[in-house]
Amino acid sequence: KMVSGGITNILYKVTADGAPPLLVRVYGDKTEMIIDRKKETHLLKQLSDSEFSVPYHGSFANGRIEGWTTLRSLNPEEMSIFDGPVDFAGLIAGQMAAMHALTPDEPGNPDREPQLWPVTQGWAETAATLRFDDSSARAALYARVDIPHMIEELHWLMRVLPIPAAEESAPIAAAQKFAFASVFCHNDVLSGNVMVDEVTGQCQLIDFEYGSYNFRAFDIANHFCEYSGFDGDWGKWHPTNAQMLRFLRAYVRQSPEGAAVLEGLADEAAREMFMQELLKWTALFCLASHLWWGFWCIIQARYSPIDFDFLDYGRIRFVGYFYHKGLYAR
Repeated sequence: KMVSGGITNILYKVTADGAPPLLVRVYGDKTEMIIDRKKETHLLKQLSDSEFSVPYHGSFANGRIEGWTTLRSLNPEEMSIFDGPVDFAGLIAGQMAAMHALTPDEPGNPDREPQLWPVTQGWAETAATLRFDDSSARAALYARVDIPHMIEELHWLMRVLPIPAAEESAPIAAAQKFAFASVFCHNDVLSGNVMVDEVTGQCQLIDFEYGSYNFRAFDIANHFCEYSGFDGDWGKWHPTNAQMLRFLRAYVRQSPEGAAVLEGLADEAAREMFMQELLKWTALFCLASHLWWGFWCIIQARYSPIDFDFLDYGRIRFVGYFYHKGLYAR
């Protein structure tokens, strides 16, 4: 039975009498241009062995087989809920904190360097070389997106978001070190990749195909951008500073490293300074999330057989980039 929800791969639920159900994932056409499948499989095996992900059962030429989870995925509007019958936001914060404490081996990245800029640059370069049928509406939209200008924006952002220089203020220095730490990241914590059981309070992240070492604040910022789903109404759905700060507090409390940092600061004023600085950098990483997925969408629009308007969603993400640039890059 085909399962809805994926926009990178085609998913099937396979059942047989007397056996647990399985998920069969058939990779989308040309997705090897954006996903290193050998690396993905290597990481997934490690996450499965540590019981952080669903069980991994094996691969075939253009896909893999995983365990089926009975948990349900969230809707975008549920991810921000703290005070409902279930504290979904707190559960997600805890799962992300636990994931960021993992230390799997990433093929091709022995030093565990953040992959944000190499991946985004690679996708941007590929997006710039693509061609669409000149007579198609997609070609017109591709031209309006103006990839060369978005690449200029990427270069600007790389200058704005370097790893900060040493800072004398202890809370500021601690927040910057925490935000820019290279940790194992999901890089795609959207609602469909968050599975929950309201009764037991269980929460599990799935689909680690974009997983890599990356800046901690990028992974959290990317999650914040997913509050808008595919709607793209950034003013309506994107979390406010107060909402982001509440999530960050829940995350830091549940992060072994974060809790230790807070404990080591002098007083409540210093801890609040730490949180405000962490918020500042996390918000700025929202711009990087828009570029990451904007360039990804352009490649998918050219090659993916999945029925989804990738070009328009890429446009939406680039609009989001300028919207958040006006808010956070001042």
